[in-house]
Amino acid sequence: MDGARRRYGGTGYLNGFHIRGRLKTGYNYHCDDADAIILMYEPVSRTVTVYIRLFLTGKQAENPPPPFSDGLYDRLPIRRKPMNEHVLLLHGIHMHAWTMLPFARLLKQQGLSVQTFGYYSIWQKPEQHCAALTAAAEDFFRRHQKPLHFVGHSLGGLVLRRFAAARPDLVRGRIVTLGTPHQGSTTAETIRNWGAGTPLLGGAYRNMLDGNLPDLPPGIELGSLAGNSPLGIGRIFKLQGENDGTVLVEETRFPGMADHILLPVSHTGMLTDKRVAGQTAAFLRHGKFDR
Repeated sequence: MDGARRRYGGTGYLNGFHIRGRLKTGYNYHCDDADAIILMYEPVSRTVTVYIRLFLTGKQAENPPPPFSDGLYDRLPIRRKPMNEHVLLLHGIHMHAWTMLPFARLLKQQGLSVQTFGYYSIWQKPEQHCAALTAAAEDFFRRHQKPLHFVGHSLGGLVLRRFAAARPDLVRGRIVTLGTPHQGSTTAETIRNWGAGTPLLGGAYRNMLDGNLPDLPPGIELGSLAGNSPLGIGRIFKLQGENDGTVLVEETRFPGMADHILLPVSHTGMLTDKRVAGQTAAFLRHGKFDR
């Protein structure tokens, strides 16, 4: 880390751990050490991407800011010009914050400022996810006077439903959910019926994947994007009806959503699809998908 300190100077934070050295990114990061730092220059977007793998043996920082990522990796894009609209991305079940990086890059190409948010999808309960999101949003608004949009893939969209209901005052932007089973997940129900609910679903089932979700508060704009390319575990579970390989299209609709769109993508494939990124950006900016 000495090389990074000499090169960038200052102090910063990442995931609750303190480090001397500040990357010129506009983002705070905090760690005590890292076992790998990889810098990649992207000529097209003129950004430098930094991946940091953390040791979790570092000294805990005093009053660290809330994490935007729960685990071992984070991405810190260096931008030449500030972007006015900021988006926080949430991953799905059994995933990690870094799995949203391909989609983050696509949204950046749409002119959005993007950051990932990690959470323990099965080891923690919805209340804990909401508390972490609350801390992250409050920290963002202390530092910025601009809207904060949210995008959630699959289970991440259900976490955002819970968060919006609990803290509508912190939803000062729009929400897009990608392949999110708002009506409950048939796939999750099948897993539970097979007796594998506890190890495979954990805290993600009750009050989320079971479809037991609160209504959206008035004024919250949420757009739901669904796919109908049936590539995925849905073939094992023999999903009946149009689906993206994991989630039924009908499960992605619910009363109170502002808009809904269907694209020919699979559940995981939507995270690398430019059309999905374009439609997401359209809803975040205008409150409706582009048709």
